[in-house]
Amino acid sequence: MVKEESKVRRIYSTAILIFSFVALGMSTAMIGPALPDLAFKTHHSTKDYTSVFMARAFGFLIGVVIGGKVSDKKDEMAVTGLAILLCGAFLFFLGTLPTLMLVSVVILAEGFAMGILDTVGNIVALRLWPTDKHEATQKSVMQALHAGFAVGGVLCPVIARPFLGEYRVDGDNVADVLKDGEDSSTDILEWEVVTPGRLDVLFKIVGSCVIACSVLFLAEFVTSRRPWTRDQGESKEVAENAALSKLQTRFSWLLFSFFVLCVGSEISFAQFIYSYAQRNLAPQLNSSTTNFIQSIAERDDPVRYLSSTATFMFWMGFTLFRIIAIVQSRFMKPGTMLWMNLGGCIITSAGLIFVKAIEPCLILTFFYGASMANTFPSAFNLAASYMELDGAMASKFVVGSAIGWMTLPSLCIAVMDNFSKILPTVTFVSAILSSVIMLFTQRMGERFLANKI
Repeated sequence: MVKEESKVRRIYSTAILIFSFVALGMSTAMIGPALPDLAFKTHHSTKDYTSVFMARAFGFLIGVVIGGKVSDKKDEMAVTGLAILLCGAFLFFLGTLPTLMLVSVVILAEGFAMGILDTVGNIVALRLWPTDKHEATQKSVMQALHAGFAVGGVLCPVIARPFLGEYRVDGDNVADVLKDGEDSSTDILEWEVVTPGRLDVLFKIVGSCVIACSVLFLAEFVTSRRPWTRDQGESKEVAENAALSKLQTRFSWLLFSFFVLCVGSEISFAQFIYSYAQRNLAPQLNSSTTNFIQSIAERDDPVRYLSSTATFMFWMGFTLFRIIAIVQSRFMKPGTMLWMNLGGCIITSAGLIFVKAIEPCLILTFFYGASMANTFPSAFNLAASYMELDGAMASKFVVGSAIGWMTLPSLCIAVMDNFSKILPTVTFVSAILSSVIMLFTQRMGERFLANKI
């Protein structure tokens, strides 16, 4: 009877964990569509909102570090619930804030909660379903968490659309100007309001969803009657063994480097595939004779439509294969999945460097998204198959992700004007280096297991 109750509690905890990743994926992606409305409401140009994204990155790093330290000492469900409660409370009032500084503070809090959830959430999933008893379920749950985040991002524009305003400047739609990367620093007072936005309602809905997640987390903790302070268990045993500790440190730094390259490539591609299509695929529109490309060329704004199509292909492949990985991970080892992903990234990136035709490039874009889809959770599963992950190690992995998030996209944007194919070149080199790192990582993991026995 106790075992059955324990299983029910694990399933409940897993469900609310996935729900929280959906909610935070939605809230994280919401700033993009809401940017014109926020700029108009706070009387700042959209370029001034660079500080908002910097605040989010800073909050994320703080959350990762604190989450890693706290999760080894305190109950993870309670820590996650409190962090998400803070995030939801701030998001609830985001649509009513009149100044850019207040918006930055709220987004910093959201980044803080996201950092904690990214670190602690993965640890919760691993501890709910231990590798020695529930390996297949553990791998599926880890994939489901990150699929939930992707689903939240996909749902975001659908939920946001009815509440967003429409603005024009010099006869052009402001949202289209931003999407094309054109200068958006014009005086906000010159914007013409076509349809007023209802940001207060939108963010109250999003904030309520996030708060509901926090209530479910805290309710689980209270009803479980677990102590606030947790036992550190095996991590002490490893720390007392000098040889194991040394191997574990090397292993964690190798995976840290892998996450820098992996997540940096993923974010770079997601951010700049639109610009890549504008610069490299659009010039081929008039030279193609296929019906599909001709139908694009006949549109009012064929370049924008083609670039949007390329972006859609990436996200469709990414989201679809994150969902597929939930089932795939039950039948394949994480190492096998990672090598398939790395092979796919190398082939598709090389294709985007050398292929010029539009249709093959769109197909390659889809499969690059598919190849990147489950790399992050599969790397976590790989680490868990070799050793028990604690908060400090998970924090190191996510810090690596954050560093990749901030560095590789900056490299792309710095070189893009002089080298139009910098995006696939960066992802190709990154995939090659990631493959080398993964080879050494797996060897180090095997040595750890051998010394532990």
